[in-house]
Amino acid sequence: MRRVPAILLAALLLLPGCIGDDEESGPITLKVGADVTEGHVEVVKGQNDQVISSSEVEVTFDFTDTFSGDGAVQTYWLQPGDGGAFQEVNAAETNTITHEYPAHGAFQATAGANDSAGNSASKAIRITIHLVLFLNESSATGTDDPSDVTWDTSSEHSIAAPLKTSIESRVVNLENLFFIESETVEVTWTAVDPNDETAGTQTASITEGDEYTWSFEQSTPELGPWVLHIDLDTQDEQVQVYTKIHVMYPTS
Repeated sequence: MRRVPAILLAALLLLPGCIGDDEESGPITLKVGADVTEGHVEVVKGQNDQVISSSEVEVTFDFTDTFSGDGAVQTYWLQPGDGGAFQEVNAAETNTITHEYPAHGAFQATAGANDSAGNSASKAIRITIHLVLFLNESSATGTDDPSDVTWDTSSEHSIAAPLKTSIESRVVNLENLFFIESETVEVTWTAVDPNDETAGTQTASITEGDEYTWSFEQSTPELGPWVLHIDLDTQDEQVQVYTKIHVMYPTS
């Protein structure tokens, strides 16, 4: 058998279709991509740590230009990787599959195609979903007892642990009515990890009409439920609290 020269072989490997996003498995050339590979789910909480609203990340997998050299492509399918249901569609009716990711994590979706000759091809696609959580107590009258907020850094189907979790919490000491004596409030933030250990804490004295923001970041955080406590040294002062929490995942 005549051998292909190494230089010619290297050149062939650089031709379009030989490398890149396409997957060849037998006669099927699978051309599929996701319109979103990185996004954020947003959760809004209220008093008593209750979830008020949450969002999902919608991802559409596009199989346009997938073809088979051995028969007609009959079906496209998707295993989303987050524990969601397997989906399969008729290739004659649509070339896309859409899945909504409701939870945070790094997920390995698998997309594939089957043809009329019994051939199959599949491709892994990584979908990274970060978490951003808000708990804002921002009424005009404020609060003298800020709510705790909890969040979970674990994700059941994630193929990777979070890179970090972070907190940005701003407390505003509201101005009192003119006949009420102004007072400084001492605020203590405490982040507690799943082992019930203090991961970070900060105390600040905030004069009336002023504000302070505590920022905290933990790399490779312990997996499980975390809690943020915000404590005031007095109940004679009303404050507004604006808290944002992130859980971030690696994208590769």
